[in-house]
Amino acid sequence: MKKFFAAALILGLMLSSSAHISAKEVPPKETSIEETSDREAPSEEASTGNFSSEEESETVLPENCSHEFEDWYVSKASTYREEGEKERVCLICGYTEAISTPKLTHLSADKCPTGDADMDGKVTAADARYILRLSINLDDGLDAEQQKKADFDEKDGITAADARYALRVSVGMDPYQPTLAPGYTFAGYTSKGYALAKKDGVTYVVSSYGYTLIANKTYSLPSTYAPGDLTSECKAALGALQKGASKEGMSIYCVSGYRSYQTQANLYNRYVARDGKIKADTYSARPGHSEHQSGLALDVNSVAGSFANTREGRWLAANAHKYGFIIRYGKDKQNITGYIYEPWHIRYVGAELAAAVYESGLCLEEFFGITSAYN
Repeated sequence: MKKFFAAALILGLMLSSSAHISAKEVPPKETSIEETSDREAPSEEASTGNFSSEEESETVLPENCSHEFEDWYVSKASTYREEGEKERVCLICGYTEAISTPKLTHLSADKCPTGDADMDGKVTAADARYILRLSINLDDGLDAEQQKKADFDEKDGITAADARYALRVSVGMDPYQPTLAPGYTFAGYTSKGYALAKKDGVTYVVSSYGYTLIANKTYSLPSTYAPGDLTSECKAALGALQKGASKEGMSIYCVSGYRSYQTQANLYNRYVARDGKIKADTYSARPGHSEHQSGLALDVNSVAGSFANTREGRWLAANAHKYGFIIRYGKDKQNITGYIYEPWHIRYVGAELAAAVYESGLCLEEFFGITSAYN
């Protein structure tokens, strides 16, 4: 009897706090990596939502929401839902608003292959209860196949975590939403499954490499974001890079570092006046979309394509990652980054991430599964 009440208490706690429970915790890593993720990428990912208890029934929505749009997450075709549905979800209060399809279907076993412990064709709170009872050795008479379904994450046997995952799925939530550092708000997922987080209007990709700030054509920085100079981490890494180059008889120096929002606006407008908007967009960022504003990026030596063929340019391409930098806008990547090849533009992302990106041969957008395109 004690076990039964314990199970009931645990399930009650899970139900009351499911919106804040996370299965995969991503500890914050204090490295200033900046790039903000897109509102299009989450379209590939799981999202929060409200599902009715009957299949093909009309969406039941909360009456209203007063939060700002930046607190909302726009989703499309959630991982555990039928294709074609779109909705937007307030990340603060959970208010859900259908955008195009007025009907939502309950989770089906074929869309969520595990978690359907009672084998009734959908994942519900009842499944979470069965799984929880099994996790504390209260046998519900489930057969071997049902017990296999009960192991939601298919590892470590049947545990309370499996019940938590099933419960989250039963109410339309992503079972594996990460726990974020204080001050960060969950903003969906990239097409490669990395979590997106926002803090003070800035978007970050959350991964084992830390919180990577994103500033590209899709993700902007607010005009108030103003570190005032290159960050201390970026400066230290640049100093180490310069020493490394010096040992080999070369000089790497900064010709353009931090730029404020207004400085970038002035530059961009001047380029538009000279070359037109279409051409200017291939080599200059619109205000709020420049990595220079982040304090994590800089241009070195010569802002010319010929720099790639100089001794310094070749050394930088082969060694920048050893110091935590990447050549941000690589060769043959214009259709992905949105910018022409810039062998002089380096971005600080930290040694581990820089090495991983370099070895992959991908640009940052490809690596994380984000877009870079003006809306």
